[in-house]
Amino acid sequence: MKRPLNLLAILIMVMTSGCNDYTIKTTINPDGSFERTIVCNGTSDDFSNFHLPYVIDSTWNVVAVPEQGGEKRQETTAKKTYANSEQLMEEFARGKDTSKLQVACRVEKKFRWFFTYYFYAETLPSFALYRHEPVDSFFTPAEIRLMKEGRDSLLDRRAEELWSRNIVDEFIERLQVKAQELNDPKLPASAISECKGALTEQILKGKDDNSEDLERVVETILWPRPARKLRGAMDTIFTRMTDELKREAELEVSYKNEVTMPGILVTSNSRKIEGNKVMWDCRSNKYVDFVMSAESRRVNLWAVIATSVVCAGLVVALLLPVFYRSKR
Repeated sequence: MKRPLNLLAILIMVMTSGCNDYTIKTTINPDGSFERTIVCNGTSDDFSNFHLPYVIDSTWNVVAVPEQGGEKRQETTAKKTYANSEQLMEEFARGKDTSKLQVACRVEKKFRWFFTYYFYAETLPSFALYRHEPVDSFFTPAEIRLMKEGRDSLLDRRAEELWSRNIVDEFIERLQVKAQELNDPKLPASAISECKGALTEQILKGKDDNSEDLERVVETILWPRPARKLRGAMDTIFTRMTDELKREAELEVSYKNEVTMPGILVTSNSRKIEGNKVMWDCRSNKYVDFVMSAESRRVNLWAVIATSVVCAGLVVALLLPVFYRSKR
């Protein structure tokens, strides 16, 4: 299906990382702190093109190494150690911007005597601006689960269809507001509501790539009502939505995520696991959150030894009276 409002969709399919490839590596330490490394392979060391809310300042150790070859490519790494995930979330709050995807990260350490458990969870939130049609009305729970795992390209195409419909719904809703402001009895907002189905289908089927074509569709569907009076409003709506969707496009990010857990890996939703290292090919989704999680554990050797000594002491204490009685 052809996308509606082509000018509204400018740059939507362009990945915001440009010609750069990004990898985020996290090593969680036994004390619960962790080191995060962002690796950029490309023609630029400008991390501002990576639309996640990191604040790459003097607290990061940034090193750029030119790569061998004819192209002017280089590998740039930025490293920083966090005492806990709260520090990282504080940094994300400082880096908050409408063009940055607001990631949530949680790293926890829990003591359980013989074992210490470590939990890691990070979420790329869905980023679609317009959500008139609920996702669960368009997809089954099983399909939503597959979308979260990024395992079905057919579902991706259906998600694009949902996205297109939501754009049209947003346009029609704003058009109704403008009609109401116009306050013309010959062109009530209810007239647009009554024609919503026909407007939606015609816009979705059409080849409208400028505001004039869109205006023509609206005037044809609403005829004989004086829809021409809404031309200026339609042009304004078109321009504003174009700007909004350009900003939405910047929230589409993709990168590789690698997390090394302390001790032995217990569970993870990753499909790429090497020992205690888990990996994801991350890609933000318009309508579902991308969630990464892992859990590991380490044996508390001192707790094992202490427990063994105490148990041995209790055994000796219980056997000593028996030993003395037998000697008598």
